[in-house]
Formats: sequence, C-alpha cells, structure tokens
Amino acid sequence: MNLRFLCARHRAWLEQDPRAAQDVWLRAYDTARSLRAEGESERALRHAGAAVEAAVVALSCDDGKDARSLDRFADSCVLFLANLRELRQHGVARSFLGAAMQQLSDLMAAGAPRSGVMLACQRLLAVDESGVHDRGSAVGPAPRSYNLH
Repeated sequence: MNLRFLCARHRAWLEQDPRAAQDVWLRAYDTARSLRAEGESERALRHAGAAVEAAVVALSCDDGKDARSLDRFADSCVLFLANLRELRQHGVARSFLGAAMQQLSDLMAAGAPRSGVMLACQRLLAVDESGVHDRGSAVGPAPRSYNLH
C-alpha cells in the first residue's frame, strides 16, 4: 500500500521501532474514532489513514504472523472505509479496498496464517457489502473500540 499520511521520517522511525508503530496506531485509531463520533469525518479520515499506515508498518515487521497486527490492519481499514463512505468518496473507497485486499493476499503468500487473513478479508468485504458502493448513507460494521492503556 502506498499511503501518504505519515511523513517519510516518521514512517522510517516506525519501521525501526515496531513498538512505536503500535503506539502510533492506537493513538491515530482512537483519535479517528473520536472525531468520527463528533461528526468530523474529514479530520477523522486523516487519522484513520495514519492508523492504516502504522498498521501496515507493523504488518511488515512480522509478516502478518501476529493476529493482533492483522486485527489492527483490518480495524483501521474498516474505519478508513467508513469515513470515505461518509464523505461520499466511493471511487477512492473502491481503490482502497482493492489495495487492502492485495496487501492481505501478499501477506498470505508470504506465510501469514490463512485463517487470520481470511477473517480480515471477510471484515473488509462486510464493509463493502454494507454500502461503500451505495449512494445512500448505509451504516456498516462499527469500528472496534480499543483503550490507550
């Protein structure tokens, strides 16, 4: 995935420190959820994108073999897609969904557990089926809640 929500320096730092990638993910994800709940989908989208990018960094560190990394990636993608849908960015949502599915396919080819990858795929497809392509404001699966501590 070629996302640009984190600057190159920040991304390089996260690649060197997988624990930091998890912390950045949690803060970005939590902020995106809060902003979305306040009706600020545009601002939430930027934070959700940063969460996706941090999750991709974490996935690359463990090749998707840690189920928590796969969950964080899927959760971030669900939140990102939900914000895109609220902003009526259906074309971007379709492109993003394709890139996310390709990321999961690549992980499985690299040896990530099939069951975890398939579960992540099902979660993304459930968002798609619930209205990413629809013109209305269908409600998809709610992003999961996490606590900072």
